[in-house]
Amino acid sequence: MRPTDDDLRQLAVSHGSPLYVYSRDVLLRNVKMFKSFVRWPQFRLLFATMANPSEDVLTILFKEGVGACVNSRRHLDLCLSLGCTADRIQFTTTGITRPDMRFLIANSIPCNADSEQQAKNWFSLNGRRVGLRINAATLNPTELRRDRIGIDSKHVPDILKTLETYDGVINGLHVYLGTNILDCGLMLRTLAPFFELASTIPTLEYLNIGGGIGVDYLHRGSLFDLGSFGRGLDGMLERLGRNIFLYFEPGRSLIANAGCFVVSVTDVKTLSGKRYVCVDGSVAQFPRPLHHPDTPHNVRHLWSERASPLRDATVVGRTTFSRDVLADGAQLPAEIKIGDLLVFDDAGAYCSSMASRFLGQPDTVGVVI
Repeated sequence: MRPTDDDLRQLAVSHGSPLYVYSRDVLLRNVKMFKSFVRWPQFRLLFATMANPSEDVLTILFKEGVGACVNSRRHLDLCLSLGCTADRIQFTTTGITRPDMRFLIANSIPCNADSEQQAKNWFSLNGRRVGLRINAATLNPTELRRDRIGIDSKHVPDILKTLETYDGVINGLHVYLGTNILDCGLMLRTLAPFFELASTIPTLEYLNIGGGIGVDYLHRGSLFDLGSFGRGLDGMLERLGRNIFLYFEPGRSLIANAGCFVVSVTDVKTLSGKRYVCVDGSVAQFPRPLHHPDTPHNVRHLWSERASPLRDATVVGRTTFSRDVLADGAQLPAEIKIGDLLVFDDAGAYCSSMASRFLGQPDTVGVVI
């Protein structure tokens, strides 16, 4: 179950604010859901550590058998220190340095190369197995925007021929389907040519699919059809007709709704007819509203015994940065007071992990209950 309003009030008193709070129960429920959405027996659920590298969160996930999708040595070292074994990790990033490659090879960390040159570098350092990351937009150019990540799917046959001169094997394919996607059909249409490509490479031991399953931040009932996606994915795996391992990293949806961000009101003012509610948090500590204003978080007041009608308010941070805006058009009590607590829902992913030193704000505490 989620933390109650009383839970959040008590935590704000004991830990201070701003504060991230994560629900163990919600996180475990999400893990169970994503572990069972496909029937394929050779399956492992992964979590993208850049979404939330909290040691408490990662410890829970690793105890549940979830693996790690990692794109940095820092997060790799963290995962290993918390007991995540090499066989449950996939290292996927761009521009991997030779020293990092040597470390990955020496510690048997599976890796997905972002380019032909990266695969050559891997083999030249005596790495024997490596995957290739495929650019999703080249699989579905009519629906996906171009980006810089991965290899053009059309170039893979030529790359494989070039790599035949090296003492190594391409043993996996990776694709990341996009971010915050709520249409499972878009994912399946992109995966169809991905599986066609996989069928042409007999050396494959695994497929790694990054899902980017979206979050209904405003709670409007726009939910991803996980059942249909799972059935479609099972069908593609069965048609592939191969005993292959499937890794799936569902993006922010594994943890977003397990977290919230709690702040305290520090000032209320009206300027040019607009009401501003200032809080003790900032976009330096809670960056999603700054980077993704198109998917705002639901913000709510932790009600006391006061009764008050709701009015529009813009929630702002405690800095002089003009774009330190956490919510615009929030529905908050007309009689909001200094010291009242506000909660931003669905703050479990790409929130605390994106905090910065910009604006000189203190580190924010995160607690799991």
